[in-house]
Amino acid sequence: MRPLSKLFYRLCLCVVLVFTALCGQYAFAQGDKDSVVLLDSDALDEFYTVRDGAPFWIKKGRLNSQGNELLKILERSWVEGLNPAAYHVQSIQSLLEKTKSRKKNQDNEAEDRILLNLELLLSDAYVHYVRDMSGMRIKPEELGLDASDWRTPVTPSQALGFLKDGANITSLLSGLEPKGQTYQTMKSELLSLLKAEAASPETFKPIHIEGIIRPGRGNGAIPKIREKLGLPEVEQVRSYTYDDALVSAVIAFQAKNGLSADSVIGPQTIEALNKGRKDKILQIIVNMERLRWLSDDKPDRFVVVNLPSATLWAIEDGKVKVEMPVVVGRAERPTPPFRTLISGVRFNPQWTVPPTILEEDILPKLREDPNYLADKGMEIYDGYKPDSQTLDPASIDWNNVSLNQAKALRFVQMAGDNNPLGRIRILMPNRYDVYLHDTNHPELFSALERTQSSGCVRMRYPEKMADFVMARETDWSNEKMHQILKSGKTKDIAIREKIPVFLLYYTAWVGGDGKILYGEDIYDRDKKLLQALKTIDGIPKLDYTERYLAELSR
Repeated sequence: MRPLSKLFYRLCLCVVLVFTALCGQYAFAQGDKDSVVLLDSDALDEFYTVRDGAPFWIKKGRLNSQGNELLKILERSWVEGLNPAAYHVQSIQSLLEKTKSRKKNQDNEAEDRILLNLELLLSDAYVHYVRDMSGMRIKPEELGLDASDWRTPVTPSQALGFLKDGANITSLLSGLEPKGQTYQTMKSELLSLLKAEAASPETFKPIHIEGIIRPGRGNGAIPKIREKLGLPEVEQVRSYTYDDALVSAVIAFQAKNGLSADSVIGPQTIEALNKGRKDKILQIIVNMERLRWLSDDKPDRFVVVNLPSATLWAIEDGKVKVEMPVVVGRAERPTPPFRTLISGVRFNPQWTVPPTILEEDILPKLREDPNYLADKGMEIYDGYKPDSQTLDPASIDWNNVSLNQAKALRFVQMAGDNNPLGRIRILMPNRYDVYLHDTNHPELFSALERTQSSGCVRMRYPEKMADFVMARETDWSNEKMHQILKSGKTKDIAIREKIPVFLLYYTAWVGGDGKILYGEDIYDRDKKLLQALKTIDGIPKLDYTERYLAELSR
């Protein structure tokens, strides 16, 4: 087989890329019905122009070392939760077979065309893979997210700029993976789940209960729960009783799955019990996807709130300085994922009622009872100007006040025991008007579900968080904080070095024992992301062909 002619290659390449730019797709082999959409034909044209038409992946009619490296990575892209079909793997393999089966008397022009097609598909697959591994491959607005909060994918031109003759493709592409141990743990978990499902597909039937099951009680679902948790059968007379052995197994299961380990079998525990391997595979895939959205570049101090686990971590020099449970938004008022900067702390905060709470909570209650605010320490002002006058809520006919008129008024909860912000609010300006704060309802931290707020994040230990934020400020001390709190006066203290804070949505995470915990999809964001990935054919197929099983066994 003769080397690909640079001149012929260059002429064909120009025709192909111009045709692609005009028609949007390229029939990649003469006589084939299949076609592909090149991600960026202009970037490919520029890349090969600089190379004077020389192929990068092919040498003397065969894949060179870089081409072979790339193909192996693309074939095993499912280990990253990606779909090999998205990277032309089948088409590339088909073209390779054609290069092997060509007869000596066939014309050189047809041979060159096959090699040209192969070169282009490899380059396009490469830029697709780099893009998918380096940021969001879904349009952020489709998921209700703001692009500025997340990692920007590498462009095709940038990706092609990384390629140098003799480059180590494996090293180059592995460098795109998130650096944290969480991603590697999820990769291992995904591989284990795929191997287990391939070897013995699950056929477990879902468990259904009404209400909750407490220890010592009987329920018709108990035998199925025992079976799911791997407990042996018991004598008939005790088979429907929630006994001590099952209590221990349920508590261990709840702890392993990021649930409140209280032995009460409720909706969340049943949902976790009903989660099969295929469900977990998809859950790992969407969370690996999210991990690729977050930049590895973090300062020595930052704060993370994971919404599904309702947990906050304050990190300094790679170590957890503060960890605490939090309360996040309920389903109808979800806390959004985003990132911003902490700029300081407000002590003894006042609270201005936001429009949504005014419309859905305060105004309806005032229409029922004009004296609703009498003992709540809330004041109403006739506007938002500094010189606005206070109004007597009992003197207003709330049934004749329109929503727009009510929104023109300013409802302010004064600092004190009735203030829903408690005594401490972390200052972190953002477009959502969501922040971290104390609460006057600490009992919510003991609730089975901590999705109880109107969107903000309530902290279990606000003083610890305030200390973390203020720790590097001169003349700061725990005693000074208590003096400010005792005064009852609202006081803002800014910090010189702002601290990044990330509100994230991970329904699977690594527990203290280094193993994956599977949480609840509290806002159905997993479902939305899965649907978006399926739309772009971004989910690896789980059909376990012989070739796929062979890959799993490696």
